Amino acid sequence: MSIPHVMAPRLLLFICAARVLYRSSQALLEAGSLEADLPVAIEEARQQAEIKWASGAADPSVSVAEERILMDSLLLTPPSEVLGLIQDWIDDGTGPDLEVFLTQADPSQTGILRLPKLVVCPEALKQVIERIPFESEDLAPLQANWQQMEARLSTVAAQQQMDPRPLRAKVAAALAQLSPEALLLLVQDYGLEESMQPEPDPQPQQNTLNVVGPLLFLEIADHLLGSATLTPDQQLDLQTNRGKAEAKLRAMQKLGRIEDPQTQKNQIQTWIQQFSTEQLLQMLDRLFEIDAEIDPAETT
Repeated sequence: MSIPHVMAPRLLLFICAARVLYRSSQALLEAGSLEADLPVAIEEARQQAEIKWASGAADPSVSVAEERILMDSLLLTPPSEVLGLIQDWIDDGTGPDLEVFLTQADPSQTGILRLPKLVVCPEALKQVIERIPFESEDLAPLQANWQQMEARLSTVAAQQQMDPRPLRAKVAAALAQLSPEALLLLVQDYGLEESMQPEPDPQPQQNTLNVVGPLLFLEIADHLLGSATLTPDQQLDLQTNRGKAEAKLRAMQKLGRIEDPQTQKNQIQTWIQQFSTEQLLQMLDRLFEIDAEIDPAETT
């Protein structure tokens, strides 16, 4: 089966994936799927890789449009899969090693990136509907599935603040080369029902500390209140939500749902140093809606 993909220098693939992982690392950290020091290490490695890329390793055949396709594909790929791709690309044969990868990265080495299921599935199903004469009773559920896939793509693209149209055009051109039977097989292989569901949250891994949300909110809020220049409205919002997060945290402590809070605090404090004030404020707005998280039954 032919699955749409792109080939690109591994160094550039790593750079793009590291940029995307940097954006999603907070969610992975909170879910316990990322060690607290890994985002910092990958961000430092990305900066070194970009210097190397800009100082002579850059492949002149890679256009700005092609680099955008890489970024858009990775933005629409689940964060846990992006992390797995990074680990694959920096694997020297004995396991992932950032230092070895940066030292020995050969600009001529290419890697493969599959175009995201989130874009491939609706486009493949669209072409199946257009190219195979289904009976009306068979066509209706296919169209319903397609509409749900489209809605899911639109939702994720909006969350990522990106325009999926250039990527969709590339996927459409690639799929147009396949037979209707191959398209149908592609959709079936990905799984219609699976493609309509949100990607599952990353699961905690063994020996990885699970950082709880209220504690993360409190540490970021205290960092901002103690060292940042905020407007009066921002200070008021932080102080209000901080109180709610503190109530949630106390409830979780009573239930024994927090493991080694001091270690978690130390990891969070190290991790947040890489972000600007504006980035931290955006994270709190986007990822930690404390009002919605608090269960009144837990705080009584």
